[in-house]
Amino acid sequence: MSDTAVTEPVHPAPVPLAGRDYRDSAALTQWVKVLLGLSLLLDFVATVSGFMELALLQSFASGTAAGDIDTLANANDSRQQAIGVGQFACYVITGIVFLTWIYRANRNARALGA
Repeated sequence: MSDTAVTEPVHPAPVPLAGRDYRDSAALTQWVKVLLGLSLLLDFVATVSGFMELALLQSFASGTAAGDIDTLANANDSRQQAIGVGQFACYVITGIVFLTWIYRANRNARALGA
C-alpha cells in the first residue's frame, strides 16, 4: 500500500445568477394548466367534428344526404378549417408558454443554488 492520501474531489460552489433573483412561477403554472386544458378540449371538439365529417361522407356515398351536397361539403370544410386553425394557434401559444415555464423553473432552481 502507498502512503498517498486520497482526497475527495472539490466541487465548486454554485454560481448565483448575476442580477437575477427567484421569481414566483405560480401564475405561469396556471397559464400552462389552462392552455393544456384548452388543447384537450379542442382535441375533443376536433374528434367529434371528424366523426361528423365521416357521417357526412357516408351519407354522400349512400345517397341519403339531406340537402345540397356542395353546401353541406362547404359547411363541413369551413368547420374543419376553423377547428384546425384554433388547434394550431392553441398549440403554438401553449408551446411558447410551456417553454417559458421550463426556462423559469430552471432559472429559479439555479437561483436557489441547484
